[in-house]
Amino acid sequence: MPAKENIENFQQLKEFASPPATLLKYRKIMIVLVHIVVFAAALMLSFLMASRMQFSRDWLTGQYPRLLLLFVAVKLVVFGLFRQYRGWWRYVSISDLMGITGASVLSAFVIVTLWFGIQSVDVLRQRFAAFFYTDDQAIFMLDMFATILLLSGLRMGVRLYFEEFRAVESGKLKRFLIIGAGNAGEALLREIHRMPVIQYDVIGFIDDDPAKQGTSIHGISILGTLEKLSTICKDYNIEEIAIAMPSATHQELRRVIQVCEGAKVRFRTVPSITDIASGKLLVSQIRDIDINDLLGREAVQLELNMIEEFLKGKVILVTGAGGSIGAEMCRQVCHFEPKQLLLVEQAENPLFHIERELRSNFKDVNMSAIICDITDKERVENIFETYKPHVVIHAAAHKHVPLMETNPGESIKNNVLGTQTTADAADKYGVTNFVMISTDKAFNPTSLMGS
Repeated sequence: MPAKENIENFQQLKEFASPPATLLKYRKIMIVLVHIVVFAAALMLSFLMASRMQFSRDWLTGQYPRLLLLFVAVKLVVFGLFRQYRGWWRYVSISDLMGITGASVLSAFVIVTLWFGIQSVDVLRQRFAAFFYTDDQAIFMLDMFATILLLSGLRMGVRLYFEEFRAVESGKLKRFLIIGAGNAGEALLREIHRMPVIQYDVIGFIDDDPAKQGTSIHGISILGTLEKLSTICKDYNIEEIAIAMPSATHQELRRVIQVCEGAKVRFRTVPSITDIASGKLLVSQIRDIDINDLLGREAVQLELNMIEEFLKGKVILVTGAGGSIGAEMCRQVCHFEPKQLLLVEQAENPLFHIERELRSNFKDVNMSAIICDITDKERVENIFETYKPHVVIHAAAHKHVPLMETNPGESIKNNVLGTQTTADAADKYGVTNFVMISTDKAFNPTSLMGS
């Protein structure tokens, strides 16, 4: 998903999930009032169940309103201690339901303790027993279960409303497959269901765990193992794949990527566990696979301040400027405002294309395109004498091993003698720094090219 689309979706989700400011201002008061209504309904339901679902004037006008005062007072305090007035109901989870259960059980214990305490003290019994009297002590247990049932049902209803009924489909949905039926895969599915604007139709999961085969998560089936990915993509007409394996090793991720490439379906990955846990990114902010995902180590972070000091305001000469490595060196150098960039290349077409690209993208950078064979000593020295570069980035080299194996003379002339000619000129004309790009200079070589 492009970064812009990610940001827009996140902002849309944030706006959707945020209630009006006036509602937020009185939110806690409203939640407390809702709890009072639920406590009253739970006690009413308890009396009905104890009376075989029959309304009776005796308990409806006598016992019920009197006991309601005790029950509500105790529950308001206990549920407050359990922090039940702070939860965001649309994101209710198992931990919230456990909190409701714990608060209900403790409330019932406190109420029963108070009840039997009143019954055991003569003075209190005479004064209060008649006031709080009920002939069916099963009310206490029935009320506890009714409270758990009603509060849990209410919160789950709010979540169901937001996830199932308020979401709007955004045109044609992409047929979506999730690789990884673990915690990350389940979290991704939940966040997709929570999106205010539905973009994906999740068809199923892929997972190599034999124990998970034939099961389902939130009604979405695990369709098979990674080996069957290509067949599953064809059979179910899958349009996009999400790799929900943020804790996978680099070897495991490489294998998954190879299989996904074979399926010829666009694939992306969820953020890292660190980004998810820190709150920087949502699981649903899937992105394209980055080369850093496959490194097998932490990516090296460049010290940009030192590089800027090294390049800014200086004349930089890049040999092999038309090659893949040399061209990228030129692109990077242009970001650091050199005084002048010298593009040295013996091949006309590559030099022409990189010069056009750089002049288009970096209009403020002074640059010169110079055709030169680095084995031509006179030409090389003339360039150094004319432009007096401060820094030389030497990327010119023959790099195709099979060609160099059959043309050893050219390999030695260009890679060895050409390097010597360039280095000698740099030394002669006072170049401050000479950077050797050594991707093609092998240590402990096994071929003529490496040697």
